Amino acid sequence: MKKNKIIIGVSGGPDSTYLLTKLHNNNRYEPIAVHVNYHLREESNEDQNSFVEFCKKRNIPYFIKDVNKEDWEKYAYLGNKQSKARQMRYDIFFHIADRFNTKEIFIAHHKDDFIETALMQEKRSKNLLFYGIKKLSKFSSYRIHRPLLDIYKSEIIEYLNNEKISFRVDKTNFLPIYERNKLRLELSKLSIAEKDAIFDRFQKINEKNHKLEDEIERKYNEWRRIQFDYDFFNRDNFEVKKQLIYKMLILNEWRINITTDKLEGIIDFLKHKRGDKNYRLMENVFMTVENSKIVIYKSKVENGNGK
Repeated sequence: MKKNKIIIGVSGGPDSTYLLTKLHNNNRYEPIAVHVNYHLREESNEDQNSFVEFCKKRNIPYFIKDVNKEDWEKYAYLGNKQSKARQMRYDIFFHIADRFNTKEIFIAHHKDDFIETALMQEKRSKNLLFYGIKKLSKFSSYRIHRPLLDIYKSEIIEYLNNEKISFRVDKTNFLPIYERNKLRLELSKLSIAEKDAIFDRFQKINEKNHKLEDEIERKYNEWRRIQFDYDFFNRDNFEVKKQLIYKMLILNEWRINITTDKLEGIIDFLKHKRGDKNYRLMENVFMTVENSKIVIYKSKVENGNGK
C-alpha cells in the first residue's frame, strides 16, 4: 500500500511529539517532520537536538529551518514577533510541501488550543461564523489538518509518559507575558468538566452558524467564479460583505493580517470608491477596483492614494 507523504510541524514539545508518533505509526502516512528554530530561547538548540535525535531513531525524514535576522526582517510588516513567527512557520511548511509534491500539512493543535482561541476571539468581539480552530482548513491549494482537537493536553502528556517518550518543555508557556499565556494559566485551574462546558458552548454556536457559513462559502465561490465582480459584492448587506472580504483576504497568497477594523475599512473604501484610489492592505499590497472587478495586487512602489 502506497503511503501518503505529509508535512508535520514539530517543535519538540509534547503536542507535536505525540502527533508525529501517532502519524509515524499509521500505515497510511509517510511523515516528513519540519522544525523551525527561531533562536529566541537559550534552550532552542537543545530543542532542535532532541528533535533530530527523535527523528533519527525512527528513520523519519526531517528538515530544520534556522531563522536568521534577514528572515525576521522579511516579515517586519506583521508587527509583533508571534505573528511573524507564525507566518514564517507556515511559509516554511508550504515550501517543504512543494518539494515533496504534497498539499497535506499536519499541525498539533489540541482541545485546549481550541478553547483558548475561541475565548480570545469572543473577547475581541469579533462577529464570527466559527469560533475556535477547524480540524481542516485550506490556504491556497494546501490543506491544514488538526487531528488532535478532540483531546486535551493532559491526555497527550499522560500518553507520552506511559510510553516513556521524551519531549521538550517550553518554560515561557507558563509565563504571563502574552495574552494567550495569561488565558492558558487561568484555564489550567479548571477541571475537565469545566473546560468541556466551555468547549460545548462554542460547538453549539458553530453548529448554529453552520448553515450560514455554508451559504457564505457558496456565495464566495460564485463571486470568485466571476472574478470578484464589484456589483455582485455590493448587492449584499454589511455582514455578508465582511465575510466575503474576510475569505478573500485569508485565501490570498500574501497572508494579509486581518482585523475587524481592516475589514470595515475595506468595505467603506469599496462603498465610496472614486477614481483610481487604492486601499493599502500591507506593505506593497493593495486592493483596487479595475474594470468592475475587485483586485488585490502587489506593487514594488506604493502608488495611488492607498491607506
